[in-house]
Amino acid sequence: MPGKVMDRQTLLRRGALALPGLLLTAAVARTILQRRGSPVRAEGTQLGVYSDESGGHTLSRLEFALGRRFTLQRINAAMTFDIPSRRDQNWADDGYRIYHNANAETVDAMPWGGGWASIAHGSEDDYFHRVAAALRAGTRFSSTDPFDLSLHHEQGVTSGAQCGVGCNGTPEDYKAFYRHVSDLFHQEEATIDEGGPLRLVWTPTVAQFTTDGAVQAAALDPDLGPDGSSVVGSYYHLLGVDMYSRLTTGGLSIADPTAALAIVSTYAMARGVPFVIGEYGCQDGSAPAQHERKAEYLTTTATALKSFGTGPGGCEYWCYSHIGAGQNWLDSSPESLAAFTAIGQDPWFA
Repeated sequence: MPGKVMDRQTLLRRGALALPGLLLTAAVARTILQRRGSPVRAEGTQLGVYSDESGGHTLSRLEFALGRRFTLQRINAAMTFDIPSRRDQNWADDGYRIYHNANAETVDAMPWGGGWASIAHGSEDDYFHRVAAALRAGTRFSSTDPFDLSLHHEQGVTSGAQCGVGCNGTPEDYKAFYRHVSDLFHQEEATIDEGGPLRLVWTPTVAQFTTDGAVQAAALDPDLGPDGSSVVGSYYHLLGVDMYSRLTTGGLSIADPTAALAIVSTYAMARGVPFVIGEYGCQDGSAPAQHERKAEYLTTTATALKSFGTGPGGCEYWCYSHIGAGQNWLDSSPESLAAFTAIGQDPWFA
Protein backbone atom coordinates (compact mmCIF):
# COMPACT_ATOMS: atom_id res chain seq x y z
CA MET A 1 0.00 0.00 0.00
CA PRO A 2 1.40 3.43 -0.92
CA GLY A 3 2.01 5.59 2.11
CA LYS A 4 2.22 4.52 5.72
CA VAL A 5 -1.21 4.57 7.30
CA MET A 6 -1.73 2.62 10.53
CA ASP A 7 -4.87 0.52 10.71
CA ARG A 8 -7.26 0.88 13.62
CA GLN A 9 -5.98 -2.17 15.49
CA THR A 10 -2.46 -0.72 15.44
CA LEU A 11 -3.86 2.52 16.82
CA LEU A 12 -5.64 0.65 19.57
CA ARG A 13 -2.51 -1.28 20.52
CA ARG A 14 -0.74 2.04 20.94
CA GLY A 15 -3.49 3.04 23.32
CA ALA A 16 -4.48 6.33 21.74
CA LEU A 17 -5.20 8.27 18.59
CA ALA A 18 -3.48 11.63 18.89
CA LEU A 19 -3.38 15.04 17.27
CA PRO A 20 -1.89 18.13 18.90
CA GLY A 21 -4.48 19.24 21.41
CA LEU A 22 -6.61 16.14 20.76
CA LEU A 23 -6.17 12.84 22.58
CA LEU A 24 -8.36 9.77 22.17
CA THR A 25 -7.96 7.08 24.79
CA ALA A 26 -8.05 3.39 23.92
CA ALA A 27 -11.52 3.12 25.46
CA VAL A 28 -12.85 5.89 23.24
CA ALA A 29 -11.12 4.39 20.22
CA ARG A 30 -12.88 1.08 20.90
CA THR A 31 -16.19 2.94 20.91
CA ILE A 32 -15.30 4.34 17.50
CA LEU A 33 -14.59 0.84 16.23
CA GLN A 34 -17.88 -0.46 17.57
CA ARG A 35 -19.96 2.28 15.98
CA ARG A 36 -18.03 2.90 12.81
CA GLY A 37 -17.69 0.40 10.04
CA SER A 38 -16.45 0.92 6.51
CA PRO A 39 -17.85 -0.91 3.51
CA VAL A 40 -15.36 -3.31 2.00
CA ARG A 41 -13.72 -1.61 -0.95
CA ALA A 42 -10.59 -1.83 -3.05
CA GLU A 43 -7.53 0.24 -2.33
CA GLY A 44 -7.53 3.65 -3.87
CA THR A 45 -9.40 6.93 -4.11
CA GLN A 46 -12.59 7.03 -6.16
CA LEU A 47 -13.24 9.99 -8.44
CA GLY A 48 -16.48 11.89 -8.02
CA VAL A 49 -17.97 15.01 -9.51
CA TYR A 50 -20.21 17.87 -8.44
CA SER A 51 -21.74 18.65 -11.82
CA ASP A 52 -24.48 20.85 -13.21
CA GLU A 53 -28.12 20.23 -12.36
CA SER A 54 -29.64 20.58 -15.82
CA GLY A 55 -29.94 17.01 -17.01
CA GLY A 56 -26.31 15.97 -16.92
CA HIS A 57 -25.33 17.17 -20.40
CA THR A 58 -22.20 18.87 -19.07
CA LEU A 59 -21.25 15.71 -17.18
CA SER A 60 -21.79 13.55 -20.25
CA ARG A 61 -19.55 15.80 -22.31
CA LEU A 62 -16.88 15.80 -19.63
CA GLU A 63 -16.94 12.03 -19.21
CA PHE A 64 -16.65 11.59 -22.97
CA ALA A 65 -13.61 13.89 -23.02
CA LEU A 66 -12.01 12.01 -20.11
CA GLY A 67 -12.74 8.62 -21.62
CA ARG A 68 -14.24 7.29 -18.37
CA ARG A 69 -17.15 7.66 -16.00
CA PHE A 70 -16.96 9.15 -12.56
CA THR A 71 -17.76 6.79 -9.70
CA LEU A 72 -19.67 9.20 -7.50
CA GLN A 73 -22.02 12.16 -7.85
CA ARG A 74 -22.20 14.92 -5.24
CA ILE A 75 -25.57 16.58 -4.62
CA ASN A 76 -26.28 19.70 -2.56
CA ALA A 77 -29.73 20.56 -1.21
CA ALA A 78 -31.61 22.18 1.63
CA MET A 79 -33.39 20.00 4.17
CA THR A 80 -36.68 21.23 2.73
CA PHE A 81 -36.28 18.44 0.13
CA ASP A 82 -36.76 14.71 0.56
CA ILE A 83 -33.76 12.44 1.20
CA PRO A 84 -33.02 10.52 -0.90
CA SER A 85 -34.15 13.04 -3.48
CA ARG A 86 -35.34 12.20 -6.97
CA ARG A 87 -31.96 13.33 -8.25
CA ASP A 88 -30.21 11.00 -5.79
CA GLN A 89 -32.31 8.13 -7.05
CA ASN A 90 -31.81 8.97 -10.72
CA TRP A 91 -28.02 9.23 -10.34
CA ALA A 92 -27.95 5.97 -8.39
CA ASP A 93 -29.99 4.27 -11.10
CA ASP A 94 -27.39 5.50 -13.58
CA GLY A 95 -24.73 3.65 -11.59
CA TYR A 96 -23.22 6.44 -9.49
CA ARG A 97 -22.53 6.35 -5.77
CA ILE A 98 -24.13 9.26 -3.91
CA TYR A 99 -22.68 11.90 -1.62
CA HIS A 100 -25.55 14.15 -0.52
CA ASN A 101 -25.05 17.32 1.49
CA ALA A 102 -28.17 18.59 3.24
CA ASN A 103 -28.09 21.97 4.96
CA ALA A 104 -30.47 22.90 7.77
CA GLU A 105 -31.65 25.95 5.89
CA THR A 106 -34.34 27.01 3.44
CA VAL A 107 -33.65 27.61 -0.24
CA ASP A 108 -33.24 31.33 0.54
CA ALA A 109 -30.60 30.60 3.22
CA MET A 110 -32.73 31.07 6.32
CA PRO A 111 -32.72 28.69 9.32
CA TRP A 112 -34.81 25.56 8.79
CA GLY A 113 -36.81 23.92 11.54
CA GLY A 114 -36.22 26.82 13.91
CA GLY A 115 -32.43 26.52 13.66
CA TRP A 116 -29.89 24.03 14.95
CA ALA A 117 -30.88 24.31 18.62
CA SER A 118 -34.52 23.66 17.85
CA ILE A 119 -33.70 20.64 15.68
CA ALA A 120 -31.48 19.30 18.46
CA HIS A 121 -34.56 19.35 20.70
CA GLY A 122 -36.61 17.33 18.22
CA SER A 123 -38.48 19.93 16.15
CA GLU A 124 -37.83 18.03 12.91
CA ASP A 125 -37.64 14.44 14.14
CA ASP A 126 -40.50 13.40 11.85
CA TYR A 127 -38.45 14.50 8.85
CA PHE A 128 -35.43 12.45 9.88
CA HIS A 129 -37.58 9.42 10.72
CA ARG A 130 -38.91 9.60 7.14
CA VAL A 131 -35.36 9.82 5.79
CA ALA A 132 -34.33 6.74 7.77
CA ALA A 133 -37.39 4.80 6.65
CA ALA A 134 -36.89 5.73 3.00
CA LEU A 135 -33.24 4.66 3.03
CA ARG A 136 -34.02 1.37 4.76
CA ALA A 137 -36.95 0.57 2.49
CA GLY A 138 -35.20 1.20 -0.81
CA THR A 139 -33.02 -1.19 -2.79
CA ARG A 140 -30.65 1.34 -4.33
CA PHE A 141 -28.37 1.64 -1.30
CA SER A 142 -26.89 -0.88 1.12
CA SER A 143 -24.16 -1.23 3.73
CA THR A 144 -21.72 -2.13 0.94
CA ASP A 145 -23.04 0.49 -1.51
CA PRO A 146 -23.89 3.23 0.98
CA PHE A 147 -25.67 6.56 0.84
CA ASP A 148 -23.29 9.19 2.24
CA LEU A 149 -25.03 12.09 3.97
CA SER A 150 -23.30 15.26 5.14
CA LEU A 151 -25.27 17.19 7.75
CA HIS A 152 -24.85 20.89 6.98
CA HIS A 153 -21.45 21.27 5.33
CA GLU A 154 -19.26 24.37 5.74
CA GLN A 155 -21.12 25.08 8.96
CA GLY A 156 -18.78 27.95 9.81
CA VAL A 157 -19.85 29.89 6.70
CA THR A 158 -22.63 32.47 6.75
CA SER A 159 -23.28 34.43 3.57
CA GLY A 160 -26.12 35.41 1.29
CA ALA A 161 -26.21 31.80 0.09
CA GLN A 162 -25.44 29.90 3.31
CA CYS A 163 -26.83 29.97 6.85
CA GLY A 164 -24.10 28.78 9.19
CA VAL A 165 -22.78 29.95 12.55
CA GLY A 166 -24.47 33.18 13.58
CA CYS A 167 -27.40 32.67 11.24
CA ASN A 168 -28.35 29.18 12.43
CA GLY A 169 -26.93 29.25 15.95
CA THR A 170 -23.66 28.78 17.82
CA PRO A 171 -20.97 26.11 17.34
CA GLU A 172 -22.42 24.23 20.32
CA ASP A 173 -25.88 24.43 18.74
CA TYR A 174 -24.47 22.89 15.58
CA LYS A 175 -22.81 20.05 17.46
CA ALA A 176 -26.00 19.35 19.41
CA PHE A 177 -27.96 19.26 16.14
CA TYR A 178 -25.50 16.86 14.54
CA ARG A 179 -25.38 14.55 17.57
CA HIS A 180 -29.16 14.43 17.86
CA VAL A 181 -29.67 13.53 14.21
CA SER A 182 -26.84 10.98 14.30
CA ASP A 183 -28.33 9.31 17.38
CA LEU A 184 -31.76 9.23 15.75
CA PHE A 185 -30.40 7.47 12.66
CA HIS A 186 -28.62 4.91 14.83
CA GLN A 187 -31.80 4.30 16.84
CA GLU A 188 -33.64 3.79 13.55
CA GLU A 189 -30.96 1.23 12.54
CA ALA A 190 -30.37 3.19 9.36
CA THR A 191 -26.56 3.39 9.42
CA ILE A 192 -24.01 0.87 8.24
CA ASP A 193 -23.23 0.09 11.88
CA GLU A 194 -26.63 -1.59 12.17
CA GLY A 195 -26.57 -3.07 8.66
CA GLY A 196 -28.32 -0.09 7.07
CA PRO A 197 -27.22 1.93 4.03
CA LEU A 198 -26.34 5.28 5.64
CA ARG A 199 -22.93 6.78 6.38
CA LEU A 200 -22.72 10.19 8.03
CA VAL A 201 -20.16 12.79 6.98
CA TRP A 202 -18.97 15.88 8.84
CA THR A 203 -17.74 18.43 6.30
CA PRO A 204 -15.93 21.70 7.18
CA THR A 205 -14.03 23.90 4.74
CA VAL A 206 -10.30 23.39 4.33
CA ALA A 207 -9.70 26.77 6.00
CA GLN A 208 -11.23 25.43 9.21
CA PHE A 209 -8.39 22.89 9.31
CA THR A 210 -5.51 25.06 8.11
CA THR A 211 -6.21 28.13 10.28
CA ASP A 212 -4.93 28.33 13.88
CA GLY A 213 -3.96 24.67 14.14
CA ALA A 214 -7.42 23.32 13.22
CA VAL A 215 -9.03 25.19 16.13
CA GLN A 216 -11.89 26.29 13.88
CA ALA A 217 -12.60 22.71 12.84
CA ALA A 218 -12.38 21.36 16.38
CA ALA A 219 -14.83 24.00 17.63
CA LEU A 220 -17.51 22.55 15.33
CA ASP A 221 -16.58 18.87 15.52
CA PRO A 222 -19.61 17.00 16.94
CA ASP A 223 -17.27 14.38 18.42
CA LEU A 224 -15.54 16.98 20.61
CA GLY A 225 -16.61 18.87 23.71
CA PRO A 226 -16.74 22.65 24.24
CA ASP A 227 -12.99 22.74 24.87
CA GLY A 228 -12.34 21.46 21.34
CA SER A 229 -10.16 18.60 22.56
CA SER A 230 -12.04 16.19 24.84
CA VAL A 231 -13.86 13.44 22.97
CA VAL A 232 -17.53 13.05 23.84
CA GLY A 233 -18.64 10.49 21.28
CA SER A 234 -18.43 9.09 17.78
CA TYR A 235 -21.03 10.63 15.52
CA TYR A 236 -19.76 10.43 11.93
CA HIS A 237 -18.25 7.78 9.67
CA LEU A 238 -16.30 10.04 7.32
CA LEU A 239 -14.54 13.36 7.62
CA GLY A 240 -15.31 15.64 4.69
CA VAL A 241 -13.57 18.73 3.39
CA ASP A 242 -14.44 21.36 0.78
CA MET A 243 -11.42 22.90 -0.90
CA TYR A 244 -11.13 25.57 -3.60
CA SER A 245 -7.99 27.24 -4.89
CA ARG A 246 -8.97 30.50 -6.52
CA LEU A 247 -6.90 32.69 -8.80
CA THR A 248 -5.64 35.85 -7.10
CA THR A 249 -3.18 38.55 -8.06
CA GLY A 250 -0.54 36.63 -6.12
CA GLY A 251 -1.34 33.26 -7.67
CA LEU A 252 -3.58 30.47 -6.41
CA SER A 253 -5.19 31.02 -3.01
CA ILE A 254 -4.04 27.57 -1.84
CA ALA A 255 -0.53 27.40 -3.20
CA ASP A 256 0.34 23.95 -1.87
CA PRO A 257 -2.46 21.35 -1.91
CA THR A 258 -0.19 18.74 -0.33
CA ALA A 259 0.34 20.77 2.84
CA ALA A 260 -3.37 21.55 3.22
CA LEU A 261 -4.47 17.97 2.60
CA ALA A 262 -1.84 16.57 4.96
CA ILE A 263 -3.45 18.56 7.80
CA VAL A 264 -6.86 17.13 6.90
CA SER A 265 -5.41 13.61 6.69
CA THR A 266 -3.79 13.97 10.11
CA TYR A 267 -7.05 15.15 11.64
CA ALA A 268 -8.95 12.25 10.06
CA MET A 269 -6.33 9.81 11.32
CA ALA A 270 -6.80 11.15 14.84
CA ARG A 271 -10.55 10.69 14.53
CA GLY A 272 -10.08 7.13 13.25
CA VAL A 273 -11.89 7.68 9.94
CA PRO A 274 -11.09 8.14 6.24
CA PHE A 275 -11.69 11.54 4.70
CA VAL A 276 -13.47 12.55 1.52
CA ILE A 277 -13.19 15.68 -0.61
CA GLY A 278 -16.78 16.75 -1.17
CA GLU A 279 -16.00 19.86 -3.21
CA TYR A 280 -12.74 20.69 -4.94
CA GLY A 281 -11.84 23.25 -7.55
CA CYS A 282 -8.82 24.96 -9.03
CA GLN A 283 -9.29 28.14 -11.03
CA ASP A 284 -7.56 28.53 -14.37
CA GLY A 285 -6.38 31.70 -16.07
CA SER A 286 -5.96 32.78 -19.67
CA ALA A 287 -2.17 32.48 -20.04
CA PRO A 288 -0.31 29.26 -20.94
CA ALA A 289 1.62 29.42 -17.66
CA GLN A 290 -1.65 29.47 -15.73
CA HIS A 291 -2.91 26.43 -17.66
CA GLU A 292 0.27 24.57 -16.76
CA ARG A 293 -0.03 25.64 -13.13
CA LYS A 294 -3.54 24.21 -12.88
CA ALA A 295 -2.42 20.97 -14.51
CA GLU A 296 0.45 20.70 -12.04
CA TYR A 297 -1.92 21.47 -9.16
CA LEU A 298 -4.20 18.59 -10.12
CA THR A 299 -1.28 16.20 -10.49
CA THR A 300 0.19 17.28 -7.16
CA THR A 301 -3.16 16.72 -5.46
CA ALA A 302 -3.39 13.21 -6.90
CA THR A 303 0.12 12.38 -5.69
CA ALA A 304 -0.72 13.59 -2.19
CA LEU A 305 -3.91 11.54 -2.02
CA LYS A 306 -2.07 8.38 -3.05
CA SER A 307 0.54 8.98 -0.36
CA PHE A 308 -2.10 8.87 2.39
CA GLY A 309 -3.06 5.29 1.56
CA THR A 310 -6.44 3.93 2.63
CA GLY A 311 -8.22 3.53 5.95
CA PRO A 312 -8.12 6.19 8.68
CA GLY A 313 -6.41 9.28 7.28
CA GLY A 314 -6.76 8.07 3.70
CA CYS A 315 -8.95 9.74 1.08
CA GLU A 316 -11.85 7.54 0.00
CA TYR A 317 -13.09 9.79 -2.79
CA TRP A 318 -12.30 13.09 -4.46
CA CYS A 319 -15.15 15.10 -6.01
CA TYR A 320 -14.29 17.80 -8.51
CA SER A 321 -16.72 20.75 -8.67
CA HIS A 322 -17.46 21.02 -12.38
CA ILE A 323 -19.80 23.97 -11.88
CA GLY A 324 -19.73 27.74 -12.15
CA ALA A 325 -17.52 29.64 -14.58
CA GLY A 326 -15.52 27.79 -17.22
CA GLN A 327 -12.19 28.62 -15.57
CA ASN A 328 -13.15 26.24 -12.76
CA TRP A 329 -14.01 23.34 -15.05
CA LEU A 330 -11.76 20.35 -15.48
CA ASP A 331 -11.56 21.05 -19.21
CA SER A 332 -10.81 24.76 -18.75
CA SER A 333 -7.73 24.18 -20.91
CA PRO A 334 -6.20 21.27 -22.83
CA GLU A 335 -3.47 21.11 -20.18
CA SER A 336 -5.98 20.74 -17.34
CA LEU A 337 -7.99 18.11 -19.19
CA ALA A 338 -4.86 16.13 -20.06
CA ALA A 339 -3.67 16.16 -16.45
CA PHE A 340 -6.97 14.88 -15.09
CA THR A 341 -7.31 12.34 -17.89
CA ALA A 342 -3.95 10.89 -16.84
CA ILE A 343 -5.11 10.82 -13.20
CA GLY A 344 -8.26 8.97 -14.25
CA GLN A 345 -6.18 6.30 -15.98
CA ASP A 346 -4.19 5.60 -12.81
CA PRO A 347 -5.56 2.37 -11.22
CA TRP A 348 -5.45 4.08 -7.81
CA PHE A 349 -8.32 6.35 -8.87
CA ALA A 350 -10.87 3.66 -9.67
